[in-house]
Amino acid sequence: MTDTADAVAEVTKIQPNLSNALSAIHLAAESLVHARQLLNEQKYEETYQESKDVIRMASAGLMYYEGCITSTLGATSEYLKNKHPELPVDEWVKIETTFTEQSPGLSGYVMRFIKKAKKSMKKMRSVLLI
Repeated sequence: MTDTADAVAEVTKIQPNLSNALSAIHLAAESLVHARQLLNEQKYEETYQESKDVIRMASAGLMYYEGCITSTLGATSEYLKNKHPELPVDEWVKIETTFTEQSPGLSGYVMRFIKKAKKSMKKMRSVLLI
C-alpha cells in the first residue's frame, strides 16, 4: 500500500458524535483566545504551542462530527486532505513537524530572531527618547 492508503486505513469510523465535536471546537476557540493573549505578551514559544493545539482540536471536532477518529498526524492529515481539500492541511503538517525554539529548525530560528528584533527595537526607542 502507499503511504496515503496506509494513512487512510488508520481512520476508524465511529458514530458521529456532536457532543464531542462541540466540546473540541469549544476547546479550540478557548485555545485561540489564549494564543492571542500569549502573543500580546510576546510569549512566542507558548503562542506557537497553543496555536498547534487550536488546529488539533478543530480537526478533532470536525472528525467527531463526521464520525471518524485517527491516532496519527499522518492519518488525520490524509483524511482531511481527501475530505476537505479546501483546508490548509499541508501548512498544518509543516507546523506540527517543525522544531521549536529549544531545538534547531526554522521556527526556532524565526522565534529567536523575532525576540532579538523586538529587544533591539525597544532599546532603540529608549535611546531615541532620551
